[in-house]
Amino acid sequence: MNKDLDTGNKEILSGQTAHLRMEAQLKEKDQLLAQLTLHNAELQSKLNALDSLKSDLHYVQEIVNNVQDIVFISDYQGIFRFINPAAEILLGFPLSKMLGKHFTSLIREDYAETIRNTYRDQIRERVSTSYIEFPVKNAFQLDMWLGQRVSFIYQDDKLYEAHSISRDVSEQVHARKELSTTYSRLKGLVENLHAGVLVEDENRKIVLVNQQFCDFFSIPFSPDLMIGADCAQAAEQSKHLFLDPEAFVQGVDLLLKNRQINLAEDLFMTDGKILERHYIPVFHEAEYLGHMWHYRDITVKRTAGEQLRKSEEKYRGIMENMELGLLEVSSDAKIVRAYPRFCEMVGYSEEEIIGKDPKKLFSPPGFMEKARQEEDRFIKGKSVIWEAPLLKKNGTIVWTLINNTPIYNDLGNLVGTLGIHLDITEQKLLQADLERARQEAEQARDAEKAFLANMSHEIRNPINSIVGMTNLLYDTHLSKEQLEYVNTLKYSSELLHSLVSDVLDISKIEQGKMDPQLEDFEFVEMMRALCRTFEFRLAKRDVKLIYEIAPNIPSRLRSDPTFIHQIFLNLLSNAFKFTEQGQIHFSIVSKLENGKNWLKFTLQDSGMGIEADRLPFIFERFNQAGKANKAHQDGTGLGLPITKQLVELLGGTILVTSQPTAGTTFEVLLPYELAKEQELVSKVSNQPQVSTNAEQLKVLIVEDNPMNRRYLENLLLKWGLSYTSAEDGQIALNILENKRFDLILMDIRMPNLDGYETTLRLRNAAHNPNKNVPIIALTASALLDEKEKALHAGMNHHLSKPFTPEQLQVAFQNFFPQFTNYQAPSSAAPSLNRNELVELYENDTSYMREIFQIFVQTTPVELAQMRELLEKEQWKDFAAKAHKIKPSFQMVGLGYLGARAELLQRAKADFNPVDLVRDFAIFEEAAYLGIKLVESEILTMS
Repeated sequence: MNKDLDTGNKEILSGQTAHLRMEAQLKEKDQLLAQLTLHNAELQSKLNALDSLKSDLHYVQEIVNNVQDIVFISDYQGIFRFINPAAEILLGFPLSKMLGKHFTSLIREDYAETIRNTYRDQIRERVSTSYIEFPVKNAFQLDMWLGQRVSFIYQDDKLYEAHSISRDVSEQVHARKELSTTYSRLKGLVENLHAGVLVEDENRKIVLVNQQFCDFFSIPFSPDLMIGADCAQAAEQSKHLFLDPEAFVQGVDLLLKNRQINLAEDLFMTDGKILERHYIPVFHEAEYLGHMWHYRDITVKRTAGEQLRKSEEKYRGIMENMELGLLEVSSDAKIVRAYPRFCEMVGYSEEEIIGKDPKKLFSPPGFMEKARQEEDRFIKGKSVIWEAPLLKKNGTIVWTLINNTPIYNDLGNLVGTLGIHLDITEQKLLQADLERARQEAEQARDAEKAFLANMSHEIRNPINSIVGMTNLLYDTHLSKEQLEYVNTLKYSSELLHSLVSDVLDISKIEQGKMDPQLEDFEFVEMMRALCRTFEFRLAKRDVKLIYEIAPNIPSRLRSDPTFIHQIFLNLLSNAFKFTEQGQIHFSIVSKLENGKNWLKFTLQDSGMGIEADRLPFIFERFNQAGKANKAHQDGTGLGLPITKQLVELLGGTILVTSQPTAGTTFEVLLPYELAKEQELVSKVSNQPQVSTNAEQLKVLIVEDNPMNRRYLENLLLKWGLSYTSAEDGQIALNILENKRFDLILMDIRMPNLDGYETTLRLRNAAHNPNKNVPIIALTASALLDEKEKALHAGMNHHLSKPFTPEQLQVAFQNFFPQFTNYQAPSSAAPSLNRNELVELYENDTSYMREIFQIFVQTTPVELAQMRELLEKEQWKDFAAKAHKIKPSFQMVGLGYLGARAELLQRAKADFNPVDLVRDFAIFEEAAYLGIKLVESEILTMS
């Protein structure tokens, strides 16, 4: 029984334990179910939040996709990860071509490195946001300015990505630039006005002021320091400078209050100056923006007007008391006033002639037409001086010298003339007597000349017979005594023959019967023959003849060979006669002066010389400077006068210097022209020849800048090379398909097709005959990457602008070592005349820079027009253009080029076209060098 009880208890206990365990499990399941229910609620909440987030993201995406600004997201390396559609619309590039590219691929090349460095600095300094403006090239190769705001996102202290919003600000940038340019121009204009200018805004803050204003009001500050200053108390501070201080202050206050334009108000200062004030308010529509004060010093104008009035009264009184008759005539040829001396001169009272026509009243018979012609001139406002007879009231004639001066009113309109009359009746009578005496003297002189000419001809024939017979006597058997007689006879006959010939030449010259006969002849050969003749004559004397003929003298030239032979025969004969021992030195050189070719002859002897008191008379007739041995030194005294007149007939000059016992020097300067065939030979021989295995280089110039292209063309033309020019890459490619070249000069920056792409297309062309021709890149950039880019594109050499001819020659020699044509000039390099510039501009750099820029812009155009006129043989227009361009060079310190331009004006008169073409080519080359000097000077001023 106990055993059964134990068993029952155990079963009961076991059941209870099981029940408790079941309750625990149920409780645990309830807890788990509660946790699952809570977790499910959290998941549902997150799902709801995610749906909301997706909705928000969709909303944001719609905003970003539809916004007009460009939105960029780039990673830490600057690679685009996201770009909104606005970028495609504004820039024109497909989104697919922009995604994955570096942000600098859109920035214009010249700005890319700057922007890259700016962002690097901002990241290094941990800047979170920034704003910057920069230019980009859109798909149409047009510049566009973007204003970009960037937010930098950092994770773990490192840049994670960048969010950018960009907007097209091109209009704002251009507007700011235009505003800045306008302000700079306005400031430059105001600074250079000969007036004091002050511009204030609506709050009386200074916007613009110039130095002249500061000087007028004794302000010790520079204009730049005054910008932004308050002018509220300016009138009070400056009133002590004026004679009526309070009136000055009240006037300023009243003008500011009324805000109405007030012009030309005079202000009197304590130092005696008079200022003219202008007040101009500035409005935009109805909005008041400020005002401008304009002050001008009119002291000289006011005082000069008063002085002029007093001066007029003074000199009018003086003239009325002088022997000058004054007559005022209206513009319709009526007398309006006659002064006392004029009335006395013609015998009329003023009342008798007022309102009458002076030419009808005073013109003698037969002089009316002349009076009408002169009246037409001075009635048109021209000042005229002329001689005229006046018919007096009593019928007699009084001769007068008349100065008709125009009279203008205050508006500048011609209202009449003032005739100033000087009585020259006595001078006219004396002039008539002198004219009669002159005619009588000329008649006597002509009779003398005719007599001398006739007598010379009559005497010449028997003299020739005597000279001939004397020479025949030398061939007979003569005794010693007979030989002495014959020698004396020969000497006397030759002297007489020379005298008669000289007299005849003088007669011909003075009667105008000896005119130069220009012809081509062998000049050098003639001079050498003449010198050899005198070498034989000097062989028996202790005198050495040295003659030098410069190598630059043409062998043939155009002049009068008879005149030239006679001139130097006389000079050498003169030296021969007066030089017993020592030497005679004779030299000839050629030079270019005032656009003409000149021969300079110098004849120096070591003879007896000439006394100083006799030197001025050696060119007078029958006058010998020295007297000595009869064997050599007697003469007619006509050789040097004839020489001087022959020199002058040829358009030359002769000078003489001498010292007793030290010899005499003659210098003769004669003009000449090149012989016709000599000109052709010189033109061919002066062309430079290029050593390229007997084949000239053929060069293609690809350059869009006309001035640079002209420089290269002139340089290659000077070197004698064959060239063709193209304005851009596409034109060059068309030319290269059809013509073979040895070398290409390729500009980098060109419109339509630049140098890089042109080179790439040429190098990749399948059948182009110039595919492998050397290419020299021409660029204004000397950066290493620019050079590398040119070489990478297929060019062979790089030359930075500006380059010298020597540098281009070296570049040529890289491909053609035999090219050694160019020779650098040995003369000093040209430079600007600093003294001229200081005198012209007085250190006004701003004004000088403006003039220089105008010169650089206009001069190449003028030169091109001159060349075109020259090629069309429009000589008068060419001369006018040379006259026009001349002052431009003086304004930039190139006065020597102005002098050269003046030589080209001879195209309006007689000239040789070949010489003109040559001179213009020299001038053109020098002018372009001058332009480069001016361009360099502009850079230094900047």
